[in-house]
Amino acid sequence: MFALDPTAPAALLRLMFHDCQVQGCDASILIEPSGDQQFTELDSAKNFGIRKRELIGSIKTSLEVECPQQVSCSDLIILAAREAVALTGSHSIGVTHCNNVLSRFDNENATSANMDPRFQTFLRVVCPEFSPTSKTAEATFVPNDQTSLIFDTAYYDDSIAGRGNLRIDSEIGVDPRTRPFVEAFAADQDRFFNAFSSAFVKLSSYKVLTGNNGVVRSVCDKVD
Repeated sequence: MFALDPTAPAALLRLMFHDCQVQGCDASILIEPSGDQQFTELDSAKNFGIRKRELIGSIKTSLEVECPQQVSCSDLIILAAREAVALTGSHSIGVTHCNNVLSRFDNENATSANMDPRFQTFLRVVCPEFSPTSKTAEATFVPNDQTSLIFDTAYYDDSIAGRGNLRIDSEIGVDPRTRPFVEAFAADQDRFFNAFSSAFVKLSSYKVLTGNNGVVRSVCDKVD
């Protein structure tokens, strides 16, 4: 899959993060509406553009043939995300949808939050529709950093230089509480990889259901 689609690693990493940040790692991000449950996590605007759910389903189908009801869907999400980055920062790969960038232009002081004026011009050109409901904005995206297909420290270089797509991407480069880490990661890739690996393990262990507290679904997008 990675060979066929170089954007897959970023999609799987985002899938893992969005699953685990809501009440823990339980693969609820995969559930499709059915019966009385007409609204799921996918209905949240925060989950716009979530991809590769079908890949987890495909892996689960093959796995059920070999060892039925043994490996949970949440385990598959974590393992796929781990393989996607060889445990090595989330915004270092992938893209940002323009509908998430547009909020930076809500006021006339958009350049005050550590945004390079030239980069602001670039964003306005790539994301010309300033309406959050614009279909054009939703379909358009910008790379997360200069090397959006490679997991490296370019994201931190861009943050320091005021080239962050999202407000948080820029603010961590100027906030005195986070700038020392940004500078350290930009200067030392191994340090960044080690810190990210530790954070990945902590997030993937967040509120994991074990024993009788959880179930191993046979199909990941349906509740058995």
